[in-house]
Amino acid sequence: MRFQNFLNEAIDNFYLTNGDEKLKRAVVFTSRAAGKAHTNSVQQFSKYFEKNNIKFYIAYNEDAYITKDKKGVMRIHNIDDDGGFEIYSKDTLILNRASVAKQVSMLDLITQLEKSHFFCTNSRECIEICGDKFRTGLRLMDLGIPTPRTTAVRSEANLERAHKQVGGKFPVVLKTIFGTKGKGVFIAESWKNMLSVLQTIWHLNPETEIIIQEFIKSDGDLRVHVLGDEVIAVMKRLHGKKEFRANYSLGGSIENVKISDLDPSLKDLAVKASKAVGGVWTGVDIITSSENKEAYVLEVNSSPGTEGIEKATGIQVSKIALEFLSQKKNWKIPTVTCGYIENIWVDKIGFVKAKFDTGNGSLCSIHADSYEIKGDKVEWIFKDKKYTNDFIEMKKIKVGGLKNYEDERPVISLSVTFNGETFENYPFCLTNRLNNNKSNKSEVLINRGFMRTAGLNVDPNKMFLLSLKDPEVETKDNA
Repeated sequence: MRFQNFLNEAIDNFYLTNGDEKLKRAVVFTSRAAGKAHTNSVQQFSKYFEKNNIKFYIAYNEDAYITKDKKGVMRIHNIDDDGGFEIYSKDTLILNRASVAKQVSMLDLITQLEKSHFFCTNSRECIEICGDKFRTGLRLMDLGIPTPRTTAVRSEANLERAHKQVGGKFPVVLKTIFGTKGKGVFIAESWKNMLSVLQTIWHLNPETEIIIQEFIKSDGDLRVHVLGDEVIAVMKRLHGKKEFRANYSLGGSIENVKISDLDPSLKDLAVKASKAVGGVWTGVDIITSSENKEAYVLEVNSSPGTEGIEKATGIQVSKIALEFLSQKKNWKIPTVTCGYIENIWVDKIGFVKAKFDTGNGSLCSIHADSYEIKGDKVEWIFKDKKYTNDFIEMKKIKVGGLKNYEDERPVISLSVTFNGETFENYPFCLTNRLNNNKSNKSEVLINRGFMRTAGLNVDPNKMFLLSLKDPEVETKDNA
């Protein structure tokens, strides 16, 4: 029940695109550390894009930046590329690889893209949850997904308390909160061993954050690639002779596991774990205890490597993932939270206060002191100024609340800018919002349709989250 409630609430945090536009461009964020050779995943991505005539750009996490020109066109740049690469939210795929999580500035760049309604695989929230092993564990535990008992240990003073919280036995696993490919993972066989490891880590860097985790005895684990709602590949990773970690990058051996042979309960566990962190394409690590035969999720990786699993299974994981991600019907884009009152820009009028009403299922509306239909035109007065627009139609609007009646209103189209995005020729009804209701603080009422189009959700307790309360400059660029 907890997990289903979580999924129901998460729906409001994402919206799906209409899928009309074809994928034309892609940006892959990776690290300069790999050099020109790049990782196996990035190489496979490049081959796919070239074969399918998709323009692509390799951007480096260390120094990539975004610009926007006077026409509103955004570009991704590397530090040595002033020209950059044009990107458009309707046809550009953003692929984030592992090292993205290491830099706050890079995560902020992803937020900038998400606010402009780009689809990022995976989202900033997913990357941050997966990049923080303790936060991952808390999310899994909160949703009732089995994971080894885990707690944070911040100093020697609370070490005994932390050890008891994970069962009070040895061995235990020690992990740095941030780390990939098995790096920063240690096993402690005794109290002295545990204390020695921690003292060494904190001596080298007192700021290093550590978690202590219950040790699950097994001969290895499963790396399960989850794409959307499906498991697309599985491999078993076996420990090396002198290594308790089963990572392929550390020399662990790998074996193919046919998806058809995977226990349905493990498939379900992997998909749930991926959904729990908001993942679109993830690698879920599952371990089965050799003692009680119970399965536990160890970690969820927001940027799973492809080399090992493709070698083990013979499955072209990169190709399958890109074929899925290239279809806009599969894009989940995070919504942006706005206040219930915001300032929006209406062309020819300027800034007006708008109420974002999730209960409004009809058309958006704008205040008119009065209006007169003259053939195919509507003349209307807004705060003592006259405007003329094309007359579209008369629309019957059901007015709710205590009044509960139908009102017939003329429909016009307006161009509106909000949160840096312009919506051309959007339909609005004309109605007297101010004189009919003295309590109204807004000249415009925004409906659910507009909010879906703009990728917004509303905080009913706050105002002006995405706009200035009193715009200092009366210009569209300030909206």
